[in-house]
Amino acid sequence: MCAASSDLLTIGEVAAIADVAASTLRYYERVGLLPPPGRQSGRRRYDPTVIQRLAVIDVAKRAGFTLDEIRDLLADFDAALPSSERWREMAARKLPEVQALLHDVERMRRLLTDGMWSVRLAGRPWGYPSPFAPPRGPLRAMSSLLFDTLLWKYPSGVTQPWLAHSMEASPDGLQRRFVLHDNARFHDGQPLTAHDVVFTFGYLQERAGTAAAHDVADPGALSAIETVHADARHAVRFRLSRPYAAFDELVAGRVPVLPAHVWAEVADPLALRGPEAVLGSGPFVFESGDGDRGHYRYRANERFFLGPPQLRQVEFTPVDDQLVALDQGLIDAVVLVSDSGRPTAEQLAELHASPRHVVRRRPGEWTRALHFDLRPGSPFADRRVRQALAHGIDRDAMVRRLLDGLGKPASLGGLAPTHPLAASGLAPHGIDRTRAGALLDAAGLTRPPGAGTRLHRAGPWRPKVLTEEADPGAAELVRDDLQRLGVDAEVVRLPRQDCDAALTTGRYELALAGYGGLGSDPDVLRLRLSARVAAANRTRVHGYDSPQFEALAEEQSVACDPKRRAVLVGELQQLIATDLPTLPLYVPDQLTISPAKQIFTAWHPTPGGVWAGGPLNKATFVTGGPR
Repeated sequence: MCAASSDLLTIGEVAAIADVAASTLRYYERVGLLPPPGRQSGRRRYDPTVIQRLAVIDVAKRAGFTLDEIRDLLADFDAALPSSERWREMAARKLPEVQALLHDVERMRRLLTDGMWSVRLAGRPWGYPSPFAPPRGPLRAMSSLLFDTLLWKYPSGVTQPWLAHSMEASPDGLQRRFVLHDNARFHDGQPLTAHDVVFTFGYLQERAGTAAAHDVADPGALSAIETVHADARHAVRFRLSRPYAAFDELVAGRVPVLPAHVWAEVADPLALRGPEAVLGSGPFVFESGDGDRGHYRYRANERFFLGPPQLRQVEFTPVDDQLVALDQGLIDAVVLVSDSGRPTAEQLAELHASPRHVVRRRPGEWTRALHFDLRPGSPFADRRVRQALAHGIDRDAMVRRLLDGLGKPASLGGLAPTHPLAASGLAPHGIDRTRAGALLDAAGLTRPPGAGTRLHRAGPWRPKVLTEEADPGAAELVRDDLQRLGVDAEVVRLPRQDCDAALTTGRYELALAGYGGLGSDPDVLRLRLSARVAAANRTRVHGYDSPQFEALAEEQSVACDPKRRAVLVGELQQLIATDLPTLPLYVPDQLTISPAKQIFTAWHPTPGGVWAGGPLNKATFVTGGPR
């Protein structure tokens, strides 16, 4: 017999009575633990008996049953097998697991009593966390737990001494001298000395131009280094060929110091795997991992030169749904910096209202951008065509539809909207399809009578839009907006590795690239766009030919006076917003969601970012809080 309409419960009422998150109820429905609810005016309405079913699920989970086992338990029982016997049978099978679980709980109680904290985060199949891993932000952040740099950006956003305990710069900006901590050791006990620093930069310079070296540090940043030599066992001096304003952040704060006794005999750094490839001096030791599954485990380095980390273990574990995994206690925080796996505004409001969760939201520094084929002869080599797309692609609609309003349209100047040097009043490229059509006509991409497909070289213009399989729908929105302009675009989705390869080599007409770093030193604009910097990175723009840009980009890179540099960076952004060598689309907000009752609570995003890890800053893990 069905419950009366007035007796039915909303999803919010069920969540409140049963003390579970609304996202968990939706998940239980998807996996078959709860029957599909009825609908009234398109909204879920539950029979009150669902409360009893949720209570059974809760008891079974506490007893250690898996969701598959609970689904079997709740299924219709055979008449010959009473439910009490089904319980006994399953309990007998489960008892050894429950006893092992009790052992683990007791071990964890002792660890927590001793102040030993651990956190579990969602993992993905990012690969192996070698320093020469592909330059994906999360993997770089994970590698930084193992390897140290001379300087490091703390959660305050300020780059400070790290492996070096002090630094001196010459008045002309051409020399840097670093004095290392004399108690720094690699994970195998070998001392870290100036020799290892000199070796690291020599090793990278010998492989300049290779993808492996570029994955560690941008050659455009390293090109300012003339010599590196040891002044003493624990002191190293850099001599630069020119002043470099971004040296502290993009060189001293990014290049991981390698153990010379491991890498000296390694000719191909991409081929090294296993314990030696992840042997660094960092605050954590790589304990185990499966990059194909996305499972990684790190333990604290008890001999770390700054003292044992406050966080004793970090684990990345693969999950299907981060919010559900958080609610079930499988992970300790959800960290979202890109446009994938994000909650809707409704879900976020529910999490905000829940006393069981803490939600931290701040402006993002990651973007998904549209890259163009800028080679001579390509329609996109004409600036008017790129400007037409900027007028014709509705970036505000993307923020609404892909991010549910939790973000902003990206700055056309290339920096994060909240960057301290972000320019205001950039060249306007708001949605204006009439203007877009006029620009395409002026570029010779005319539309035949009857509003057909625009012509290019006497044939229909049908460019392909490359994107990765994980793209949440940005490419389709770009395609739809282009079709409104008479451009019959086609979306081609590729596996991430293939898409990265196309972006790295410039083999595309249009391509979507997702990357962070928009809040870091503004020299990233030069490194990403300059034709004078060797391109071996998926974030690079190929074929941008602008003498004015090159002159401004070079001048700001050597300007060590902050006020003068701010003026130059502003002019550089104005030029970029006019030329549009790439079209940044949107910047998602950074979100960190964690339980209200949690031992480790220092989830502090770093202004300016550390790779694309959001709050995954090893300085926080070492100190237990911001600095």
